[in-house]
Amino acid sequence: MIVTFEQKENKWRLEIGALVLQVTPVAGASLGQLRPAGALVWIGSTFFVERPQTITPMRRNELEGRAQGIVWTHQAGRTLWELRAWGDETGDLFQRWQEILPLRLLTVPEVAQRLGIHRTLVARYCRMGRLSGALKIEGHGWLIPEVSLEFYERERKGG
Repeated sequence: MIVTFEQKENKWRLEIGALVLQVTPVAGASLGQLRPAGALVWIGSTFFVERPQTITPMRRNELEGRAQGIVWTHQAGRTLWELRAWGDETGDLFQRWQEILPLRLLTVPEVAQRLGIHRTLVARYCRMGRLSGALKIEGHGWLIPEVSLEFYERERKGG
């Protein structure tokens, strides 16, 4: 599945297949700079853990040519966020994103085997931030989102 991530004008826009998600802080908060994999982990763990109480369908003129769209807000810390999601599929659009964004976490040995490198090098990459979104679990090593490897492999191949 093709994943496209861009940050423009204080908005994140994520496209996964035919699904589109836009995340915007309200009232002038700043997104900061995250690598794509780190942003995906954060978006999934912040906005899609539980269903919001109010999800509003988009008006026809907001659909960007898609079959459906939804809008909702989410309070994370001191910042209010607006989320907009579009899709060409029928069904529950929020639930579809909820299914996609819980990311599969891999262990250091799994990543080492997949990349064909030694485990100590994987741990060093995690410490250096080269595997964006890697989670340091106190006393247990690292867990790396599978999507981090996809971005890392793409960067390594120069594309």
